[in-house]
Amino acid sequence: MKRIFVVLAVLQLAVTVVHALDAPTIISAEALSAKSIMLSWRNNSTAYTGILVLRNVDGSEGFEILAETEGNTSTYLDDSLMSNTPYTYALVAVAGADTSDTSNMLTGSAVNMCTATLESCLENEQASILKPGITWNNDSKHIAVTGGNR
Repeated sequence: MKRIFVVLAVLQLAVTVVHALDAPTIISAEALSAKSIMLSWRNNSTAYTGILVLRNVDGSEGFEILAETEGNTSTYLDDSLMSNTPYTYALVAVAGADTSDTSNMLTGSAVNMCTATLESCLENEQASILKPGITWNNDSKHIAVTGGNR
């Protein structure tokens, strides 16, 4: 009778567990003027070396990379906008060669607005808030109303 012996070798494998990089969370997209939005977010990791700021214009297809900030940054001023146009923002965290999934998305529009005095608004080139028939004479600091029912 033949006997067969089976020898089992135990192999030890080194396993490296890679934790996915958490994406930042966009908190707000605040219109600051007719041409700018301040984007604010919360960083969900201290491992970020950079943040890619992504922007989509008016529902067009896909996102463009608008900027790359430092990893510890939590705001970005987008000041090259068209007024009353919706912009959707998203973020991607970068840590060396690793990237996070895309963050939540938030849509905002730069709007013609002014919360200060009429004079200061107009001096800051926000005359577009005026309705037709209202003119501003910057030299005399007077407003003239023309046309319409009185």
